[in-house]
Amino acid sequence: MNFFNLDLHVSVIEDVAHFLQGLGHKVTSWNISGHSWIFGKEPRKVNGFNFESWLSLDEQSCNNFYNYHSKFLDTFDAYIVTYASSVSLLYEKANKPIILVVPTRYENPFTGDQKKIDWLNNFLKKKYAIGQLLVIANNKGDQKYFEYFTGIRPILIPSICKYTNHNYEPSKKYFILQSRLKKIVTTKYQHYIQRYRSISNIRDLSNKLFYTKHKLGNRYSWKDLYSAKGIVHLPYQISTMSIFEQYTACVPLFFPSKNFISSLHAKYPNEILSELSFYQVKDLNIEELSSSNPNNIKNSEVFNEWIENADYYDNESMPFISYFDNFEDLNTKLQNSDLFKISKNMKEHNKYRYSNATKKWKQVINEI
Repeated sequence: MNFFNLDLHVSVIEDVAHFLQGLGHKVTSWNISGHSWIFGKEPRKVNGFNFESWLSLDEQSCNNFYNYHSKFLDTFDAYIVTYASSVSLLYEKANKPIILVVPTRYENPFTGDQKKIDWLNNFLKKKYAIGQLLVIANNKGDQKYFEYFTGIRPILIPSICKYTNHNYEPSKKYFILQSRLKKIVTTKYQHYIQRYRSISNIRDLSNKLFYTKHKLGNRYSWKDLYSAKGIVHLPYQISTMSIFEQYTACVPLFFPSKNFISSLHAKYPNEILSELSFYQVKDLNIEELSSSNPNNIKNSEVFNEWIENADYYDNESMPFISYFDNFEDLNTKLQNSDLFKISKNMKEHNKYRYSNATKKWKQVINEI
């Protein structure tokens, strides 16, 4: 089959294309992401669609886009949409199948605009009802989120991200910290950690743990990243492509335990798990949302449900991740963990992950 993709994110479509091309299909992608440099490419300039216009997407702009590109788009057998799901509306006038891959909250950029959300939902339900839409979620949280609002349960296919073409080869003496919570482990800002009363030697931890850009700069290679002893996450999301990348590369990963990440979020909601909902990102009022609405993260049950569905707590999909209960515990684990054994176990499990994902993609193609 011959697929077309227009995308605002570089990694998700790269992962999907890896599987489809491996199964003998062709994927043409117009990617407008500013991160295209990661794959040695320039962002595509597309008439009628860019990073400004997509934020105000409406029926008129979608019709204009399709009318302008229709002859080209009609040469494809089907379309692939990854980020954002709203891009699928560009093909509303096309009588072709769509494979929709959902890596994050699907309604972006319409959050807070119920009229446009209804427009998107009605389109998705219509395409699904006539057998022209297959929906895939790459994580359990978005699988449930999508089903809650549309009634459509996506197929779960976690991303694999073999496209980095690099594996864990530690040559450095330090660990990398990936977090939006700045300066958490530096002695100058030790009051951050002292609030937890949990670490006895801040300097010891800060001597072995460094922010990515402090060691590697802003534009670094996967090879450089995977040369660290391991990677510590204080995550802003339940699922990111970088976590998939690192797990597939067999890099030892360290995450806060469920209890600790809850306490971190309570203290630093703008840095820790700060993108569970676009209501957070857009600073919208959630007071009128129902208690069961997945965007109502002030409801402890809703918040805990997001945590339970985080990729890094899924022991079936991502076993062998290390968890720490506080920063003193992290310091101990960084010092005493058998990193090579962890990496070896991840390597064996990745054989299953890749085989399972390939099997599911074959099923998707057969169905489409």
